[in-house]
Amino acid sequence: MSEQICTEEVKEEVKEEMKTAPAMVVVMENKSRVEKVKEHFGTIGLATLVFAVFYTFCLYQNLVGITFPLFVGGVYFYFIFCIKRLEISLKKDAWFYMGSSLLLGISTFCTDSLPIQIFNFMGILLLICSFMVHQVYDDRKWDFSKYLGTVAYTAMASVAHIFQPFMHLNHFLKTRSKKENSKGRYVVYGLMIAVPLLMIVIGLLTQADIVFNNIFVKIFEQLELIDEDVFGIIFLTIFAFFAAYSFLCSVISKDLSEEIKEKRTAEPIVAITFTSILTAVYLIFCAVQIFYLFIGGLQLPEGYSYAEYARSGYFQLLFVCLLNLVMVLICLHYFQEHKVLKVILTIICGCTFIMIISSAYRMFLYISVYNLTFTRVLVLWSLLVLTILLTGIVIYIFKNDFSLFRFCMIAVSVSYMGLSVSHQDYWIAKYNVAAAMDHITETDINYLYQLSADAAPIIIPLDLKIADEEDDMENYYLQDKDMYLADIKIAGEEMGIRTFNLSKWIAYREVIK
Repeated sequence: MSEQICTEEVKEEVKEEMKTAPAMVVVMENKSRVEKVKEHFGTIGLATLVFAVFYTFCLYQNLVGITFPLFVGGVYFYFIFCIKRLEISLKKDAWFYMGSSLLLGISTFCTDSLPIQIFNFMGILLLICSFMVHQVYDDRKWDFSKYLGTVAYTAMASVAHIFQPFMHLNHFLKTRSKKENSKGRYVVYGLMIAVPLLMIVIGLLTQADIVFNNIFVKIFEQLELIDEDVFGIIFLTIFAFFAAYSFLCSVISKDLSEEIKEKRTAEPIVAITFTSILTAVYLIFCAVQIFYLFIGGLQLPEGYSYAEYARSGYFQLLFVCLLNLVMVLICLHYFQEHKVLKVILTIICGCTFIMIISSAYRMFLYISVYNLTFTRVLVLWSLLVLTILLTGIVIYIFKNDFSLFRFCMIAVSVSYMGLSVSHQDYWIAKYNVAAAMDHITETDINYLYQLSADAAPIIIPLDLKIADEEDDMENYYLQDKDMYLADIKIAGEEMGIRTFNLSKWIAYREVIK
């Protein structure tokens, strides 16, 4: 009897060990990767330092120049060098992340539109983080929440690895000193203490004596790096070094599990109940759109203009479309499969397509009265992206093995790249000038002269004048034109080798003709 009890206990222990074995293997694998970073600090640390200097050269006080796409290429070159050094194979689809980022970098260099430049920078950062996570993790079965959560965690966890360079450097120096029996590591320790002190002292002394300050200014002016900010150069280089190295360690540590727990456990009757009620309302609303507005020739209620009608309903419809998108994803993510639920979700998607068409129709009506702006272009683009995403969701409803996240990522990336390289301000100016030339108002012209240098080839050749409403076609020369031209001329003259921007250069050439 006692032998049988012992046997059962042994079996239980074996089962527990088998359960924990995969986790232990993963932990050991992650530790070995972190140890590899430490062991290769000589090459990876030097590569990081070179990258930090390159980062500062490209981006210091210059986020839109010709060096920006070079910086993007340098980021990928650095990370690919590191992961290959750590014996991590480069995946076949890595080209998508690299190609997309480089295209956005080129777009930044070719445009003067500030919103696009900001969006490009954020998109490139997201693509770089996604690229590294994709290289380290097996993300083939990941969903939205898992992927975005891992990317966000990895980026934020970089802060926890901020001291890794010091620890790895200490290990590297100890290893070298044992081999060579030298005291070189103590010299490095002294240099590490000297660097922050040197930054403080130089920063104070350059402000204390104008002659001493001019010496440093002349040195760095030759490289077009700074005006009078030596401290800024040093700080940015150090920041780039620690940011790159700590992010690399954060990704390589692979703290999160690759497995996805089954979340589709909720009772589908709950989803069927609330979605069926909403579907009934959506069907009535869509019937109104089809029979009263589209087929009925857009007969508006008395007292409503097209512009008022478009303005009054657009944003509400856009919000409902986004709400439907999120609601369908939640139902597909948390509720068990059910045929009736699939049908209802498909109907909701169909109704959302109609709402998107109605929203776009309203926006076109509004544009026909009040012309184009960047915000209105962005709105039309968002409706196009919603349509593409919704198409992928409809496929996913009936085909569970469809890689919805990868589809959405590619769709959003490609769609945004199209928006980024399209030079919206040029087309906005061209449309608005053509639409309002017969009776252009002060508001129209003021907006034109607020556009970026992308619109200069359209605006500069025109002799825009305002038609006074009281005195028919009595014209007044626009006062803002001189300021617009002066800004373009100053920007063109101040451009150097690093800060060269194609859009600003084209506009400058138009001004000095």
